[in-house]
Amino acid sequence: MSADGDTILRPPRVEDGPAMWRLVNDSGVLDPNSLYLYLMMARYFPDTCIVAEEHGRLAGMITGYRVPAEPTTLFIWQVGVSADFRGRGIASRMLLALARRPEAPAIDTIETTITPSNEASQRLFRGVARRLDAPVRDMEGFRAELFGGSGHEPEVLYRIGPFGSCKQRGEE
Repeated sequence: MSADGDTILRPPRVEDGPAMWRLVNDSGVLDPNSLYLYLMMARYFPDTCIVAEEHGRLAGMITGYRVPAEPTTLFIWQVGVSADFRGRGIASRMLLALARRPEAPAIDTIETTITPSNEASQRLFRGVARRLDAPVRDMEGFRAELFGGSGHEPEVLYRIGPFGSCKQRGEE
């Protein structure tokens, strides 16, 4: 668990699931999932997920998991910050905290997918790559047609890493 001012960064607890679900649904930009999913993420993946809490309120959350075929790679599924807390660097602090968690020392790469129009997420992940002094590559993730004609943009796969030597030194 880490704190920056009044913001506490910690693994999620099952009791955080409803607030995580509300944050995603209230965002208006993140793909909504069932409440059950956030309960499961908090219960079964707390070492690869994180929440930001401020004065008892959920300020932000990240869901992620280790890629089964590449256990040193952390796939970030969703990053969300409540509207009341945006613009304060909470998302980048959560990502950096996940990358540097002592209980997950084998993680040396982060992957995520981002749509071409989501410039804020592109800046976030490129900024984290700079702070980790790690290369970032983008490649084909999921083509638009795979989303069944729903009008969903393609998802570009971003790969940050390796960043192990920076993590071991604890640099920012």
